[in-house]
Amino acid sequence: KRIDVRSARVGMWVMAGERTRMTSATATMTEIRIPTIEQFGGEDFLPAPSLAAVLESLIQDYRATIGHLERVGVTVLWKARGGKSKGSPKFGQCQKTAGLLGYFSETEFVITIAADHCREAEFMAAQLRALLYHEALHIGFEEGEDGEDGHAVLVGHDVETFYAEIRDMGAWHAMLTATADAFRQAGLL
Repeated sequence: KRIDVRSARVGMWVMAGERTRMTSATATMTEIRIPTIEQFGGEDFLPAPSLAAVLESLIQDYRATIGHLERVGVTVLWKARGGKSKGSPKFGQCQKTAGLLGYFSETEFVITIAADHCREAEFMAAQLRALLYHEALHIGFEEGEDGEDGHAVLVGHDVETFYAEIRDMGAWHAMLTATADAFRQAGLL
């Protein structure tokens, strides 16, 4: 059984089997339902048109940050099991399609959202929206030189740190300064 990834691609024309365009108006936050393991029917991935619609809404709401995604092919899928990374649940992942995957995919990037972890953590719509935004931030855009077209790139996190590190040692590195400021504004330091 193959997944029709077009049904989960941002900006594609699908909705409950009809040829209707998903718009941010149809992506109300209450429409997101995290699929159960049974709904995967033994498969690893499921199309996620409601999440794709939320991503479209995010692109419109945060044009300055992720507006470039309008020019990038992004597919959003539910993943049955997210696994772990460094001992913590892996809620989502953004991958650039390249090599063999790029040859077969029809899209430049794939965002997967772990249904099992989101269900176990009882994610609400706002948390799913924030998770999608986080994964979308992994897609950057490099402008071309001398008038050449630019291209989308996969980017890492701005900073990797521990709360205790900043609390106990302060912003000991330039990359931690903005993080420490954000922690202070949130009343965490």
